[in-house]
Amino acid sequence: MSIQSRFLKLVLRLTRLKSMFRPLNVAGLRKLTDRSTGPRKTHGCTYNTQQIAQTHYTLVTPPSQTTAGVLIYLHGGAYVTGIADVHWNTLSYLCAKLGRQGIMLDYALAPESSHPAALNDVLAVYAMCLQTHAAGDVSFVGDSAGAGLAVGTVLCLNDDGQQLPGKLVLFSPWLDLTMQNPAVPALEKVELVISAPGLIEAGQLYAGAEDPAHPYLSPINGGLACLPPTLLQIGTHDVFLPDCQRFSENASKAGVDITYTEAPKMFHAYSLFGGVVPEATAAIQDAVQFLT
Repeated sequence: MSIQSRFLKLVLRLTRLKSMFRPLNVAGLRKLTDRSTGPRKTHGCTYNTQQIAQTHYTLVTPPSQTTAGVLIYLHGGAYVTGIADVHWNTLSYLCAKLGRQGIMLDYALAPESSHPAALNDVLAVYAMCLQTHAAGDVSFVGDSAGAGLAVGTVLCLNDDGQQLPGKLVLFSPWLDLTMQNPAVPALEKVELVISAPGLIEAGQLYAGAEDPAHPYLSPINGGLACLPPTLLQIGTHDVFLPDCQRFSENASKAGVDITYTEAPKMFHAYSLFGGVVPEATAAIQDAVQFLT
């Protein structure tokens, strides 16, 4: 593990972010994302915040647009917090490197809204994209909760007989809201960012009246054969690791073209720290190659 990663892990430990999941502290978590500077000129991109019905999103345009496709980015935050600087930076980097527009979706959050509000937001923006793009030219990119929402959306689209996006990129996806995998407690000892007790509570808030184990909310329980080519990146010190391993195995058995990578000793959503730690820089470059 690089020196930069060791230092960042120390910083994460000192922020006591994990303590906000024991128990869940929504207000505290939101204070962290409230510090985000929001859309700004990053990697030369420009931003245009728009709205379709009740759904808010920001169109991210790279300095040189060379391809007609579009990335729909679904941010993490346990379904209870908003967009942070690492999300803007990651999407902007991808857009700039690919020469492709992106959409940062500000989907509905719990506890103010529950399922299927966030799912409906994604479906609305995806339908909008299909008015000007072929389905194969639209890719879903997400981290943590947003990555789980991306997979759940694909399962929903497939059940409805709709066209499916061309690719999926999943950074440390949250694939089971119930956190019932027996291997999770052991990883709690090394996880620096999130914790199962608070995640379970956040999952219940997001699920609302729906069963948290429903495949649209916990896509590890769904039929995965419909998934498009998928890239999944996870660190071995991430509490989501056991479910990602199981998801990858199930997807492979179902015939999905899935590229699965584990980064030794890396923390939750490490891929979002490209340009800060070498492991994340390599991971995000792999995502660029996958999306090319």
